Amino acid sequence: MHRGLATLAVVAVFAVVVPVAGSAPPAGLFKSGYDKCKVAGLAAVAKAAGVKLAKGKFSGKQCSWSTADGRASIVFDTHPTGYMEYLVPKPGKEANGDVTRKISVPGATKALLDTHSFALTGRHVKDLFAQYAPGVVQVSLNYAGPLSDARCVAVLRLLTHT
Repeated sequence: MHRGLATLAVVAVFAVVVPVAGSAPPAGLFKSGYDKCKVAGLAAVAKAAGVKLAKGKFSGKQCSWSTADGRASIVFDTHPTGYMEYLVPKPGKEANGDVTRKISVPGATKALLDTHSFALTGRHVKDLFAQYAPGVVQVSLNYAGPLSDARCVAVLRLLTHT
């Protein structure tokens, strides 16, 4: 084989295998029984979360990480495509003080951030739902201290490889 063609073939294979930022999450993520705790290393999850976390625990459906002192926790789960339309709160403010709003998440066709009322929970709790072609990804963060929207998006992007 000509050296130029061999190089081109290697580059083409590499381009197909390497995930591109902003692309959809791996399809396996949406398969039943897929261990979501293995999608990213503990150090990377802790860095994105901004807190020191213990090893993730897989329940058979979702993965959860938490700090040793219980001051922060993260739950990572996936749902079928229709989940956003039927089970995620619509944008707006609820009577209990929860606020759901549209946000931008690279690679997602739709994303909603549900911020729970601090007055009700006594904690900073946010659920981020992002719609992709294979389904919906949910990242729930529960912190004793302040929690930015950017932190929620960073954790979701790390765990979805987008």
